[in-house]
Amino acid sequence: ELKERFGNDTKNVGLLVEANVLLGEPKEAIALYQTAKDAPKAAYFAAKADFLLTQPRMDAFLKMRIDGKTGKVQTKQLVEESKQLTELKARYEEMIRTYGQREWGVASLYQIGALYAHLHRTLIDAPCPSDVEKIDEFACDEYRNALEDKAFAVENKAVDAMKMVVEKGGQMSETRPWVLRAREALHRLRPGEYLIVDVPVGYPMEGLQ
Repeated sequence: ELKERFGNDTKNVGLLVEANVLLGEPKEAIALYQTAKDAPKAAYFAAKADFLLTQPRMDAFLKMRIDGKTGKVQTKQLVEESKQLTELKARYEEMIRTYGQREWGVASLYQIGALYAHLHRTLIDAPCPSDVEKIDEFACDEYRNALEDKAFAVENKAVDAMKMVVEKGGQMSETRPWVLRAREALHRLRPGEYLIVDVPVGYPMEGLQ
C-alpha cells in the first residue's frame, strides 16, 4: 500500500523508509534503504530501524550476570558475556559504517560504551564462588583481585567509548541525550575524574530509554 502511494521513484524512498519505521516495520525499512543509499532521509530512518532491531539483544545482554555458585560456572558466564559483547559491538560498528548518520552513529558509540560498562560492573559484582572460598582464607581475595584486573582493562574501554561519544556528539541537539548519558556513565565509572556538568538523562547501563 505504501509503495502504491509513493511509487518507486528513489526520491520517495526516504518517505517509505520513514513510514515503515513509524509503522513498526524496521526490516522493511532497511530493505528499502538498499534501493537508495544516497538518500539522507532514507539513511537516517534505516539507521534508526537497525538500531531498534538490535535493542532486544542489547536488553538481554544488560541482564547478564556473573553470579554462579562455582568458579566453573562463573567462567562459563564470563565467556558467554564476552562473546555477546563482541558480537554486539560488531553490530554497532557496522551501523556506524553503513549509514554514516551522526545521531545514530553517536548512539551506537554509546551502546558500545554501555556494553563495556556492563561487563565491568558484572566483574566487580561477581561473588566469590563457594568452591574457591573453601580453598583457604586467602583464596577469595586472590579470586577478586584477578577479576578486578580484568575489570580494569574493560573499564578503560568503556571510558574510551564514552569519551568518544562526548567528542563526536558535540553540541548538536540530536546527539545531546547520548552525550548526557555518556557524561553520566563517565562519572559513574570514574567519579573522581569526571564530573557531571549537565542534568543527567537515564542511566548509562540501561541502553535505549
